Amino acid sequence: MESTGREQGRQLLETLLQEVVSTGTVPIDRCFAPGYEQWMDGTLFDYDAFVHHAQQLREGRLGYAFNGYTIHETVTEGNKFVVRYSLTGNYADGRPFNTMVLTLFELQHGRFIHSWEFNHVEEGKTAEESTER
Repeated sequence: MESTGREQGRQLLETLLQEVVSTGTVPIDRCFAPGYEQWMDGTLFDYDAFVHHAQQLREGRLGYAFNGYTIHETVTEGNKFVVRYSLTGNYADGRPFNTMVLTLFELQHGRFIHSWEFNHVEEGKTAEESTER
């Protein structure tokens, strides 16, 4: 039985977020199709730029590291998968941050082919502090 778009999207997202938190464990092409394009906060990353960015994250060259994630909600329609999630982490100097992310993914043949992502970083806050409003 073939999995639904919601199941596929959720499984890919879980794999992706586990990779972001525990870098270097999952080959990028397991989640992302060749030709993948990502719009992040208005900037286009083609597949090569995205792979370069992921490599920098894996090598710790971006000045921050993620240490946890929470999936807050998902919505699926056809091959589109929308998710709101948060990532927690620390900068190289130890300061914590929490990033809220809203992403629309497009799936094809069990992998992401496009995404449109918007981030909001709350610097100096843990996930618990970010939810206190």
